[in-house]
Amino acid sequence: MSWNFRHIVRLSRIRAFNAVNLRLGYPALEIRSPLEIDYE
Repeated sequence: MSWNFRHIVRLSRIRAFNAVNLRLGYPALEIRSPLEIDYE
């Protein structure tokens, strides 16, 4: 979860992060804004 909406929680950035992770053998990240988290 990130409050940094301008830089981290952008679909293009998330795709780029995951492309690098997958290329290096790491799992994909699930980056979400606090508004997308269900706190119940």
